Amino acid sequence: MTVLSAEFQDILKVYVKLVEDLSLIIDVDDPNDPQALVKTILDNQDCLTQIQQINARLVNLKSIWEQNKDDFDIEACVEIRGFIDGAKAHVLKLQEICDAQTQKVYARREQLSEELKEIGKGSRYLHLLKPAQENYPKFIDSAY
Repeated sequence: MTVLSAEFQDILKVYVKLVEDLSLIIDVDDPNDPQALVKTILDNQDCLTQIQQINARLVNLKSIWEQNKDDFDIEACVEIRGFIDGAKAHVLKLQEICDAQTQKVYARREQLSEELKEIGKGSRYLHLLKPAQENYPKFIDSAY
């Protein structure tokens, strides 16, 4: 196994771990706490940062492999191509997971926006009902 092949294998292992970790993180969907998903995502930002880093590493390795592809024998090329295809499959899986959770976050944001509009309407209504500051009850003193 060449050094480049071992690098691709390590990247594939990291992608497999990221898919597992992200799946466990995202499974937190508490109906009693509508912001549980957002809190979980914010608490696990390191996982998302790791995705960016491993993507950059994969792109760099793939460009190195494309430049030096002719130097490898057929067996090594097939092995590396298998690692690349596996990594692509896991990238697509990560993208599906992230897209689904993004849609959930956007839906929650729209729901919160509607709730804020209703609160604003209630606030305006209460402001209209509030008596003016100078409108205190006046008593007529019968002694005068």
